[in-house]
Amino acid sequence: MTNKYEIVVIGAGPGGLMLAYLMAKAGRKVAILEMTSERKRRVCGEYLCPQGVKLLEGHGILEQLTKGFLPLRGMTISNTSNLQLKTYFPRREGKDWWGLSLNRQIFEEHFLSLCKQLGVAVFEGTSFKQIDQHTASSVVIKCQEGEIFESSLLVGADGRRSKVAQAIGLLPKDRGYLGGRVALHTLVTPQIEMERLGEMHIFSDGSYIGLDPINEKELNVSLVTDSANVVVYKGGQKTLEHYVDLSPELRHKIGSIKSTQKVFSVAPLTNPMKNIFQGRVVLVGDAAGFLDPLTGEGIFNALWMANTLAQELKEINLNLNISIRNALKKYERKKRRFFNNKNRINHFFQWLIQRPWAVSIVGRFLLRKKNRPNHFIGIIGNIYSPLKGVFKVLFSS
Repeated sequence: MTNKYEIVVIGAGPGGLMLAYLMAKAGRKVAILEMTSERKRRVCGEYLCPQGVKLLEGHGILEQLTKGFLPLRGMTISNTSNLQLKTYFPRREGKDWWGLSLNRQIFEEHFLSLCKQLGVAVFEGTSFKQIDQHTASSVVIKCQEGEIFESSLLVGADGRRSKVAQAIGLLPKDRGYLGGRVALHTLVTPQIEMERLGEMHIFSDGSYIGLDPINEKELNVSLVTDSANVVVYKGGQKTLEHYVDLSPELRHKIGSIKSTQKVFSVAPLTNPMKNIFQGRVVLVGDAAGFLDPLTGEGIFNALWMANTLAQELKEINLNLNISIRNALKKYERKKRRFFNNKNRINHFFQWLIQRPWAVSIVGRFLLRKKNRPNHFIGIIGNIYSPLKGVFKVLFSS
């Protein structure tokens, strides 16, 4: 038996859930295929930037998805040369802006429940195997468990090693990973009461640790460093411990990284992916590309892509090839511009943090004016566009 839907979404992460929700709200018949049979806490910085908060608020689902999560009012940035910037997200449009610390498992459970309420069919424990047929009018999907689905549009939201992207030739199969940078994640109990600020601790070799205080019992710790260091320091736990030991402030807040501590690794950290659709198959979230998580905003990027794709799909006739193609082309162009802007910021920060002398110069410049640090963090928090943010920083009072 073939299950027929207008849209089939592979993967129930933030991008897949957002797209399914918006399409179901627009009256489409939608199914989500999720390989896991129960929600688990994924490896993630668990931070939603102010623009992500605004996006959910604009759709009227912020309270339902994030009830009980705590706000982040800004960020502190420090380095080993005693620089410390305490920044707060700037006011804009007459209102305060804030980010959120999330428990991603709970966030996704709430989102999945919201999708089900709108009539989205959710198939958990169902793994995508292959595209069995890809015609001008439909896509036939075969699953590991033997189930078959047919849809007008297939959306790959299945993460950075997307099987959907591999199936349409946009991502090499079984791609190995050598060199580059790696992210190490863990959750610890904070040793002190944490302010409602994210933290970024920059080391002289360009590595950095980000702290996201989830609540009084959980502190999300993320280290980004060269993958060679994991070999030098003999594993993720010892590598993280090494960098925490370099900072008395971090040691005071985190304590010791025990040998029994679970430390998860993620690599590679960058994949820009210019082409993100083929025929009636399109990608969102990490499946459509990702950047080095310098500002910890992977969740926002996924939500933004899903929202942008949904805007293009909402009014079109999914049975018409020309309508589908034009909509996906517009989405791809918008995503490319979005990532180009992100890349410029990312390359600048990557260049900056690997040069301690430059970090100190920029830090001193920002500290000369009261509002400069806040405008600076406004760029990172997506409150300002890069151009507007730079203008604000340069001409701040």
